[in-house]
Amino acid sequence: MRKTTNSPLALATMALKVAQQSLPLYSHPKSPHTYTQHQLFACLALMQFFKTDS
Repeated sequence: MRKTTNSPLALATMALKVAQQSLPLYSHPKSPHTYTQHQLFACLALMQFFKTDS
């Protein structure tokens, strides 16, 4: 059985939790540290949800 959601907030929250468990905070020690990889992953998930390019 597959769970789906119609809520962008629920999707972003779940994507953030999954990213926190599997990705490092930053890709490189000298990266600009503007956004974490967790936040960027959640943004990518929302882009897929809303079917936007950029």
